[in-house]
Amino acid sequence: MLRQGAQDNGPAGAARTAEVAPAAKKKKKRKEREQESLRKVAAFIPESKLFQQLKDTEQKMDASLARKKCQVEETVKEPKRTPATLRLYVFNSHAHQEGGETSKEPPSWTLFLYGKLIRPKQERKNDDAKPTEQKAEDEEDEDEPKLSQMLREVHVQLDETLFPVEKGKAVWKAGEDKKPIECFEIKRVGSKETKARITLHLDQVPPRFKLSDRLAELLGIRVDTKPNVIAALWQYIKKNQCQMRNEPQVIKCDERLKQVFGKQEKMGFTKLASALQEHLLPEPPVTFDYTIKVNGPSPTHPDVYDLYIDAPSSSRGYDEFLRSVNNDKVVEQCEREISALASRVDEHKRRRAFFLGFSHSPVDFINSLIASQSRDLKVMKSSEAQNYAKLGGRAEFYKLPWAQDAVVKYLQRRLAAGAIES
Repeated sequence: MLRQGAQDNGPAGAARTAEVAPAAKKKKKRKEREQESLRKVAAFIPESKLFQQLKDTEQKMDASLARKKCQVEETVKEPKRTPATLRLYVFNSHAHQEGGETSKEPPSWTLFLYGKLIRPKQERKNDDAKPTEQKAEDEEDEDEPKLSQMLREVHVQLDETLFPVEKGKAVWKAGEDKKPIECFEIKRVGSKETKARITLHLDQVPPRFKLSDRLAELLGIRVDTKPNVIAALWQYIKKNQCQMRNEPQVIKCDERLKQVFGKQEKMGFTKLASALQEHLLPEPPVTFDYTIKVNGPSPTHPDVYDLYIDAPSSSRGYDEFLRSVNNDKVVEQCEREISALASRVDEHKRRRAFFLGFSHSPVDFINSLIASQSRDLKVMKSSEAQNYAKLGGRAEFYKLPWAQDAVVKYLQRRLAAGAIES
């Protein structure tokens, strides 16, 4: 591939090929040398295989832990959604309705839309629950997503005969508030019963679609996500053997599929998603009516609605897991112990090599050791001489306290040798 690129790109491509090829060869040779050295060491030290296996296992564990940690972090960023029930309570309160002309405040009412998420395990009655269990459930409720986190838009339309267009309509859209909202409130001035139509657009991830009548009749599904619709259609194709035997990626449409996708006889599997697009309509919003009462008890008895949705999971467990991973002292202690053991293994390895060489040929080993030490001593002396030569070029070097004693001793040695006439 690099050669072909060099021919197409001229001299520049050839230069890149010349730069890349030696690096690859060098890396390959280095890897071969490492493997050869490992084989030689394993022949002399059988225990080294266990050490190498331990290192490989440690690398695999580190890679697995890093991968799992990334997965958990991604899950925390985008929590997994599970089936749950969104229970809505709609009620209103009223004030100053019977004050008449003596009241300073005008008559008014407030509409409340409160939502609570109920998991499948919470549907049971907890009247006989113990205080500690009740407290734990209350703490879990605090970590649950709020009503605004499960909605995309909220529209409330009041009776147009009693309220003008501007005051008769209230709209909320996701992203307008920094903090999650648990209960929506709409307050108006009025002393008459008012009808309100409430429309909720759910925030479904992934988005859900309403199937066309023909596709819904074929699959037996009314509303679902696009991946689930494709999976259900694929099950129908497999069950009814609509795949071509010679070309499995081609679908042979039967009569029911022709009613959905037209009169085409064959269709590629890659075009299935685009063909489904016209049969997937936006999910209709949830709409219900409520009558705002201005007499009787305040607040009024609520109307309750249950919506079955895919709600985001609580991130409390994931946050605690990440904190335990980041602050786990036991893991750090184990890493320090492993590092200390590795250092001890290296030290014992050097000592073993030293005594093994001495046991094979003591004379040759001592001679080679002395020669090695002599070379090291020469190197040390030459390096010290170079350092003194560098320092000797400076006047400050001869003004140090030792300089006078050194001169006296030097002259005494010269006198003793007779080099200086008395």
